[in-house]
Amino acid sequence: MGNETKPFNILIAAGGTGGHLFPAQALALELLQKHPNGHITFVGAGLKHNRYFKKELFPFLDIQSGTPFSKNPLKVGKACIKLAKGLSRCCRFYKKRKPDLI
Repeated sequence: MGNETKPFNILIAAGGTGGHLFPAQALALELLQKHPNGHITFVGAGLKHNRYFKKELFPFLDIQSGTPFSKNPLKVGKACIKLAKGLSRCCRFYKKRKPDLI
């Protein structure tokens, strides 16, 4: 028995502009360089079409999201439906993947 460690399974929630995404990807790369057997998945809205996200390096789950802050009741309703779908998808994904850290 040596200094072997169990491979980790981490989910990183990030998206939008580079303010959150750049540091999250830098952290993920650093972790994977030090622990090549680890697994990191990104979860966020719009990752599939985000030009700042390195899709070729990281697996990801693109979820629906919305902003329910509007005076228009129709927009609020649509946003709430998107949020509910995104939350449901995340919960199913978390149960399946059983991450060590989020």
